[in-house]
Amino acid sequence: DISNEYQNVSLVRYPFIGKLYEEGLICISIEDLMLTDKSLALRLASDNIKYVAATTMYGSYDIGIGFLMVFYENEPNVSKDAMMKSLMKYSNKISPLLDGANVKTE
Repeated sequence: DISNEYQNVSLVRYPFIGKLYEEGLICISIEDLMLTDKSLALRLASDNIKYVAATTMYGSYDIGIGFLMVFYENEPNVSKDAMMKSLMKYSNKISPLLDGANVKTE
Protein backbone atom coordinates (compact mmCIF):
# COMPACT_ATOMS: atom_id res chain seq x y z
CA ASP A 1 0.00 0.00 0.00
CA ILE A 2 1.59 3.26 -1.16
CA SER A 3 0.02 5.32 1.64
CA ASN A 4 2.31 3.58 4.15
CA GLU A 5 5.33 4.88 2.24
CA TYR A 6 4.40 8.49 3.00
CA GLN A 7 3.46 8.30 6.67
CA ASN A 8 5.79 10.09 9.07
CA VAL A 9 8.13 11.26 6.29
CA SER A 10 10.71 13.81 7.41
CA LEU A 11 9.73 16.65 5.11
CA VAL A 12 12.34 19.09 6.41
CA ARG A 13 14.99 17.71 4.04
CA TYR A 14 12.98 18.59 0.92
CA PRO A 15 13.34 22.16 -0.49
CA PHE A 16 9.80 21.88 -1.89
CA ILE A 17 8.39 22.10 1.63
CA GLY A 18 10.06 25.46 2.27
CA LYS A 19 8.59 26.77 -0.96
CA LEU A 20 5.17 25.37 -0.03
CA TYR A 21 5.34 27.00 3.40
CA GLU A 22 6.18 30.36 1.79
CA GLU A 23 3.60 30.21 -0.99
CA GLY A 24 0.81 28.41 0.87
CA LEU A 25 -0.58 26.59 -2.19
CA ILE A 26 1.23 24.75 -4.99
CA CYS A 27 0.04 22.65 -7.91
CA ILE A 28 2.99 21.25 -9.85
CA SER A 29 3.93 18.47 -12.23
CA ILE A 30 6.76 16.09 -11.32
CA GLU A 31 8.71 17.45 -14.30
CA ASP A 32 8.51 20.99 -12.91
CA LEU A 33 9.24 19.75 -9.39
CA MET A 34 12.49 18.25 -10.73
CA LEU A 35 13.76 21.81 -11.28
CA THR A 36 13.44 22.79 -7.62
CA ASP A 37 13.53 19.54 -5.65
CA LYS A 38 15.03 16.64 -7.57
CA SER A 39 15.16 14.34 -4.54
CA LEU A 40 11.43 14.59 -3.79
CA ALA A 41 10.53 14.45 -7.49
CA LEU A 42 12.48 11.21 -7.94
CA ARG A 43 10.89 9.68 -4.84
CA LEU A 44 7.39 10.51 -6.09
CA ALA A 45 8.18 9.44 -9.65
CA SER A 46 9.31 6.05 -8.34
CA ASP A 47 5.70 5.56 -7.19
CA ASN A 48 4.34 6.65 -10.58
CA ILE A 49 3.19 10.07 -9.27
CA LYS A 50 2.82 12.62 -12.08
CA TYR A 51 1.35 15.67 -10.32
CA VAL A 52 1.20 17.18 -6.82
CA ALA A 53 -1.28 19.63 -5.31
CA ALA A 54 -0.41 20.85 -1.81
CA THR A 55 -1.30 23.47 0.77
CA THR A 56 0.00 24.61 4.13
CA MET A 57 -2.51 24.20 6.95
CA TYR A 58 -2.66 26.94 9.57
CA GLY A 59 -3.78 26.87 13.16
CA SER A 60 -4.48 29.52 15.76
CA TYR A 61 -2.52 32.73 15.46
CA ASP A 62 -1.79 31.92 11.78
CA ILE A 63 0.88 29.35 12.69
CA GLY A 64 1.64 26.60 10.16
CA ILE A 65 0.69 23.23 11.64
CA GLY A 66 1.05 20.87 8.70
CA PHE A 67 0.61 20.19 5.03
CA LEU A 68 -2.15 18.62 2.98
CA MET A 69 -0.94 17.00 -0.23
CA VAL A 70 -2.75 15.18 -2.99
CA PHE A 71 -0.77 13.04 -5.43
CA TYR A 72 -2.00 12.22 -8.92
CA GLU A 73 -0.88 9.33 -11.11
CA ASN A 74 -2.16 11.20 -14.19
CA GLU A 75 -2.57 14.83 -15.15
CA PRO A 76 -5.61 16.06 -13.18
CA ASN A 77 -8.73 16.65 -15.25
CA VAL A 78 -9.65 19.79 -13.26
CA SER A 79 -8.15 23.27 -13.29
CA LYS A 80 -5.49 24.41 -10.83
CA ASP A 81 -8.06 26.83 -9.38
CA ALA A 82 -10.49 23.97 -8.72
CA MET A 83 -7.74 21.90 -7.08
CA MET A 84 -6.70 24.83 -4.89
CA LYS A 85 -10.29 25.52 -3.82
CA SER A 86 -10.73 21.86 -2.85
CA LEU A 87 -7.45 21.81 -0.92
CA MET A 88 -8.42 24.95 0.98
CA LYS A 89 -11.87 23.54 1.75
CA TYR A 90 -10.46 20.33 3.21
CA SER A 91 -7.59 22.13 4.91
CA ASN A 92 -10.09 24.37 6.70
CA LYS A 93 -11.91 21.27 7.95
CA ILE A 94 -8.77 19.39 9.03
CA SER A 95 -6.75 22.24 10.58
CA PRO A 96 -8.94 22.72 13.66
CA LEU A 97 -8.59 19.01 14.42
CA LEU A 98 -4.78 19.30 14.42
CA ASP A 99 -4.51 22.63 16.19
CA GLY A 100 -3.46 22.12 19.80
CA ALA A 101 -4.99 25.48 20.78
CA ASN A 102 -8.43 24.01 20.11
CA VAL A 103 -7.94 20.97 22.34
CA LYS A 104 -10.11 21.03 25.43
CA THR A 105 -8.53 19.79 28.63
CA GLU A 106 -10.39 18.76 31.74
